[in-house]
Amino acid sequence: MLPRILFCLYGIFHLSWLQAQTAEARVDSLFALADATDSIENSIAYLLSAVSLSEDCLPCKARCHAELGKLYCQNGNYEAGYLYLETAIKLRRKQGDSLRVAGNYSNIALYKLEEGRQAQALKNGFVALRILEELQRDRNQPSIKDTLTAKSLAIAYNLLSNIQNDFGNHLEGLQYALKSKALYQTIDASLAELFDADYTLAGRYFTQHQNTRKTIFADSATLLYQHCLEIFEENPAEFLLNDVADIHHNLASLAISMQAFETSWKEINLAEPIYKQVNDAAGIIDIAILKANTYIGQDRNYRKALSTMQQAQLLLQQSEIDTSVMLEMYKLLSECFEALDQPDSALTYSRLAEQLYTKLFTSQQKRFNEIDRENLEKRNELQQSLSKLEIDKSHERQRLWASLAAILGLLAAVGALIWRQREQRQNLKIANQNQAIEDTLKDAQLRFLQGIIEGQQLEREETKHVLHNDIANTVLSLSYEIENAKPQHPQQKGWSGELRNLAAHTRRLSHQKGGIIQEVGLYESINDLLRRISQPNLIEVEFITNLNSKRLGITTEIEIWHMVQEMVSNTLKYARASRIELAIDTDNRAVFITYHDDGTGFDYDSTFAEKKSLGLNSIIEKTQNLGGNTPEIMTSPGHGFTISIEIPLQKPELP
Repeated sequence: MLPRILFCLYGIFHLSWLQAQTAEARVDSLFALADATDSIENSIAYLLSAVSLSEDCLPCKARCHAELGKLYCQNGNYEAGYLYLETAIKLRRKQGDSLRVAGNYSNIALYKLEEGRQAQALKNGFVALRILEELQRDRNQPSIKDTLTAKSLAIAYNLLSNIQNDFGNHLEGLQYALKSKALYQTIDASLAELFDADYTLAGRYFTQHQNTRKTIFADSATLLYQHCLEIFEENPAEFLLNDVADIHHNLASLAISMQAFETSWKEINLAEPIYKQVNDAAGIIDIAILKANTYIGQDRNYRKALSTMQQAQLLLQQSEIDTSVMLEMYKLLSECFEALDQPDSALTYSRLAEQLYTKLFTSQQKRFNEIDRENLEKRNELQQSLSKLEIDKSHERQRLWASLAAILGLLAAVGALIWRQREQRQNLKIANQNQAIEDTLKDAQLRFLQGIIEGQQLEREETKHVLHNDIANTVLSLSYEIENAKPQHPQQKGWSGELRNLAAHTRRLSHQKGGIIQEVGLYESINDLLRRISQPNLIEVEFITNLNSKRLGITTEIEIWHMVQEMVSNTLKYARASRIELAIDTDNRAVFITYHDDGTGFDYDSTFAEKKSLGLNSIIEKTQNLGGNTPEIMTSPGHGFTISIEIPLQKPELP
């Protein structure tokens, strides 16, 4: 009695001292008082006082509501707890604190699971998971070690694993437990966190073994439980003895299922003293069931099994055990009495087991019916929302049609007014229009004459390039073929030299311009050139284009033709290439040319510094004359030659 009085006096003194502090400091002090008391009711009272002091401090208010929500749920008042937690979520969203929003959703999911409302627990757990996964993606960190977001995400995976397993979705529970374990391995997790991750994952493997009886699940669960025990031995003060006893209990159960009875006795003997030490009657009953199963499985000793189960029955009045555990007890008792030729007792416990099974099935069915009812209510709400939306849309359409009719009427009135004004001005404009027509005809004639003159000037400028880039290059290609022809002829080099001289003379002759280009188009001209150099199998050629029958303008086509000729000529003369790749692509904006050979290449910087490449200079000059940027050239000794050209397509404007 005296310590309680002293604690109350301390609280009164502390509250009087709080009046002189800031709101945040007073809230912190009230939180300290709430943590110090052993009574949940006192903690709630202190935090309610903290709420009244935190009106001007949004983080303080959110913190108070979140803590009150947890305390009310722990005290069994779930509805009040959920209201406080939902208020905390709204306040944290105003702050933009998504991490704590997710934490509050996780707390709601945890308490929904405790309350047995698995469907709602799953829903809130998924909301928390979505927020945390989005946060993790936004961080985009190369390393997620020691981050609060990663730890929160691992806890959320662990919680969802428990919810799914309790909901009967054992495989999904295993998958979430694996994700939690994998995430804990990438962060600086504490021993307690590693223990929880291994313990949960081991439980999922244990459940999978019970469902499938596959050895791989039993082995995985055993390894993880043993790792949990190793963690416990490193720092036993951090862990609950009940968890350790449960681990030995599950290891014993696994050993029984694997017919390893010596191991099961070892684990039973380790678990039983701990359950007795912590006075866990439910755990002692579980151990009795394991003993009975071991007696039966090892040597069919039903008498010892029955004695063990009868001792466990005495503990039923002292503890509330799970219905499934009681069902297993009744089944074992029925089995033992039947094996010992006591059919009346066997029938009694068989009927008790049947009644318990019916009760369990009814409870499950009730839970599923409740879930169906909740889903039906949600569907009805959704249908009502859709109906309301359709009504709103209908009203909106009616308002839209009315507005449209008004606008059309206004437009009709304005149009009539404009038409009358135009009709009045029409007669006054006839003379001006006739004069404008005459001026337009004169201007068109002048532009036409100017276009002819410019075309003639362009034709004269282009004439001098034809033989240099057509016949001369063809002769050079022929000289290259003769020079490399097999078998060798005594006069072969002489013929090649004469052809090169002929090419040099041909470049100085020409009185025509772009005749072939103008007649057959750029695509056919380039295709014919490439076909001629590839036919003798001297070099492989690949030509990719979308030109086909497209025309780009005679000036652009001639310049591109000359560029392609120059590039092919350089490859044949210097590159010793085995393959040429040419791509020409065009759209309404530009022409894109990419040329590549796999020849010897050259040092680009030194070649241009010494002004050795007149052909490339010519290509660069032509590109710039057509309005393009300087071509991109990539080459080096032994790595071939690549050039990329972009030429804009612009229609010339007449003055």
